[in-house]
Amino acid sequence: MQIPQSCKLRFMQKTSAGFLAVMIMLSYSLAGCGSDMHTHPPVCSTTGTHDRQIIFLHGVNQNASLMGVIQNPTANDIFVPLLESLQCVYNPADIHIFQYLDDQALTAQNGGVCPATISPPCVSQGAVGDNAVQLSTMVSSLSQRANQKVTVIAYSMGGAITRSMLAGCPSITPDAAGNPQTLSGCNVASMVSDVFFINVPQQGSYLLALKQSLDTSNNPIEIALGWAAYAIAKGTMGLVANDAAEVDMTPGSPNIILHNQNLPPGGNIHYFNFFGDIQIHPISNLLDLIIPGASSATIAAGDLVILPGVDDPQAVPAAGGSRFCLACGTQDSNGYASSPDGMYTQWALTDNLSWDYSVLVQFIQSLGASLPQSAGQHLLGNILNAPETHLDIYSDDSLYNTSSIQVEDHTGRGGKTSIANEILWQLEKEDGITQ
Repeated sequence: MQIPQSCKLRFMQKTSAGFLAVMIMLSYSLAGCGSDMHTHPPVCSTTGTHDRQIIFLHGVNQNASLMGVIQNPTANDIFVPLLESLQCVYNPADIHIFQYLDDQALTAQNGGVCPATISPPCVSQGAVGDNAVQLSTMVSSLSQRANQKVTVIAYSMGGAITRSMLAGCPSITPDAAGNPQTLSGCNVASMVSDVFFINVPQQGSYLLALKQSLDTSNNPIEIALGWAAYAIAKGTMGLVANDAAEVDMTPGSPNIILHNQNLPPGGNIHYFNFFGDIQIHPISNLLDLIIPGASSATIAAGDLVILPGVDDPQAVPAAGGSRFCLACGTQDSNGYASSPDGMYTQWALTDNLSWDYSVLVQFIQSLGASLPQSAGQHLLGNILNAPETHLDIYSDDSLYNTSSIQVEDHTGRGGKTSIANEILWQLEKEDGITQ
């Protein structure tokens, strides 16, 4: 089904206010704008009626109750285009938002105070494995109640939780005999039909590797870029390197090793992966004298939080990564790749940006985990406006405005479209829903 013009989302043009919001909000598991001085028209003229159980998982430090809810200003919208587009076609009662065990939403549900029994205290940063058990319970319940398989759409840490669930919730704690074990109740892969990943740390986040001194890069410009992104991520997402979620999503962590040790389950599960692929071209006549040749190397920065990594779902590269495409060939000129059997599909969200890093001389002595957020913003400059960045990918503009991001359609409609449309169209194709 093609969403008619009357059903399309509002305010798909960015303004300077929208860019400022993005700069203040940048990076992990995280804007479209416009005037918010009037009532928003409905996105769809009719409510969806088709039957499909869908679970959406948000990222680190996000609030389940805000997913898909129009905000004022709309620069603060989180996955509104995607979730509202789905509700144009599918019964809204069948679209479910996963709530972390320590979700921020719990505070509002408890009169504005996080329940004393919740740890960490309502920050959506609990252990990946524990949340995977919660997700498996949700999948099992929905599948049995509706007598159908479940679709999972996951962003950032939500994707890490999904990977752990599909792997059977492997426990990072061995049994009494020292053998690997899985957490109970997680044998639900057969109840899943489709999985969509959006900017997910499949192999871990580069920023967390940098924080833990695991980075192996010898490019000083790349390292400076990483510390700038980390400063913004830390300020925006409240990252604490020793919290369970951050430990679990650090490249080479026990959680990643365990959920990557076996191939993802098949059984006719379709996997779709969207990953940030920002290509940065450093330019500076000043520092090229200090660091010869550094400005000639293109930096594959991913979405600034997660590097591209490699396609192999079992790989555990030291710097992490977001690619996920078993047996996929070389991506085409539009960033698309798929496996021969069509069960894995992947889109690189590529952007090419020049970066004048001469400003680095102001911060060269202060690079590191203590770099202030404001310094990170100053260092990254124009890169913060890229719609593919980790904390901009969920904005109205990034998800729905094809002048910002467009992906090659592979549902038979041809041409290019938005991320939100492609996800919807893939599901419609499976369900035999025509325009």
